[in-house]
Amino acid sequence: MLYATPTLLAALLALASAPEAAPEAADAPPIDAGEVEAADEPAPAVDAPPARSAPTALPSNLDPYSSWTLRLDSAIQATNDDPASAGELAAALDEAPSFTSSLANDDAARNDRNTGLLALARAYLVSGQRDKAVATMDEALRSAGSDPLDVARFGPTLGDLHRERVAALEHAGRGSIKVECAAPCRVYLNEHPAPSNAQGLFVGPYRVHVESSTNAYPPHDEVVVVAQAGQEIAVGFPPGVEGPARPDGLTNGPGEGDEPEVKKAKRILPRWLEVTAMVGGLAAAGAGTFLVLANDRCVGDFQTTPTAEMPGTCADIYDSRVGGLAAIGAGAAFFAGGVITLSIDESRARRTRKAGDAAPDGRTVMIGYTRRF
Repeated sequence: MLYATPTLLAALLALASAPEAAPEAADAPPIDAGEVEAADEPAPAVDAPPARSAPTALPSNLDPYSSWTLRLDSAIQATNDDPASAGELAAALDEAPSFTSSLANDDAARNDRNTGLLALARAYLVSGQRDKAVATMDEALRSAGSDPLDVARFGPTLGDLHRERVAALEHAGRGSIKVECAAPCRVYLNEHPAPSNAQGLFVGPYRVHVESSTNAYPPHDEVVVVAQAGQEIAVGFPPGVEGPARPDGLTNGPGEGDEPEVKKAKRILPRWLEVTAMVGGLAAAGAGTFLVLANDRCVGDFQTTPTAEMPGTCADIYDSRVGGLAAIGAGAAFFAGGVITLSIDESRARRTRKAGDAAPDGRTVMIGYTRRF
């Protein structure tokens, strides 16, 4: 049975409705009723590919930081659904250092950044790129600081990688980064507020961001690498300007004491040694005095002293005058030395304390953030 196509049906209808074509229509073969019924039926539908939902447009009035946080959330979700789309997440994470000040004071966004690093590490594992997964996990551990890492939500495979890298970094040891500011400043490491002398850092690269607390100098950004255990990396601020590590007015980072460091006076001898010399000198002088007094007396009977009239009063006598005088001299010397050195050291310590109490309190304490790095 023939099916009438829409084109054939339109042509037949046009011929039937045209007046001048009536004679020719009489000679045309009759149209089968079934063919006409087939022409009225709609053409079979063709399966169309599923339409992909367009990304939700971001509001046009958002500031760059808010826009970035929304794009980061979207990229994390997309990567969790399809690890092959991790490129967008990697690009969003690369923008994090440009929002250091905002991230340092935004726990939620910083946790999202850490979650993004974990999601990216998982995507690399799924795609067989283990080297990138290891590097990304190490970055997550360095950037998390004291923030929690929710590794369990990404499954046991990523959990195994997390434990492996923690053990490896702990084995490699830890170092420190010291920022020497010649002016009041705020210090950030990997978008975290940090003290000017950050200790216990895993080996690896760190993004150092330093801001002037008074806006006297432009911000300074630098990437430094703690290459081995026990290494201390020094960073100066402002760059090229030498200054003390802890001048008056230097901003204290979280975890640092607010009291200025008072330089202790250097002692001639340790206090314990000076006291020991005094006590020992007294003991030696006392022993020497006993020996002098016992000289020429009977051994075992200090009350009796042999005389010319009674030479055989006792079998033996003490001959200890010289030793006693020597002991008295040595004891006196030790005692005097201990007294002199202790007096000098205590006098220096009192002057240092007085100078510290009299110093003007010009220190300005500014905490950039209350969390511990």
